Amino acid sequence: VLARVVRAVAGPAVVCGDFNIDRGSSLFGEFMTGTGLADAFKGNCPPTFRAEYLPAGRTPHCIDFILTADGARAETATVVFAGKELLPGGPAYVSDHVGLRAALVLMAGNQPLALDRHATEHVHVGGLAARLDGNAVSAIPDTRQCPR
Repeated sequence: VLARVVRAVAGPAVVCGDFNIDRGSSLFGEFMTGTGLADAFKGNCPPTFRAEYLPAGRTPHCIDFILTADGARAETATVVFAGKELLPGGPAYVSDHVGLRAALVLMAGNQPLALDRHATEHVHVGGLAARLDGNAVSAIPDTRQCPR
């Protein structure tokens, strides 16, 4: 269903979130092939679900993605909230997921569009996304403390 929606978009698009499947799964491969999306991390994303929340013996994988369609590309991509943050109740993880952050460039053909002197960035943390335009934040990730 998501692949059909992505293919119907006429223009720049960003698909990001917790896919709950590993990059190496055939389902993810079919989705990427069927949509033509590009991975902001170019296949080098570290595990995004914390090992502490997995059953014993399970290996964490990258299950969260920032993907771009024609007309949008990731200029940079990095992880955020990888460690514990100082929260009101003390140091804790922001989420059971590591956050992903990408600076995005909107394109007109082969040329970047001049929107602002700041890149547009998307931050994704465990199913919650934020969009930052310059210094303005239109939504912020939930900062509920995780129990571990």
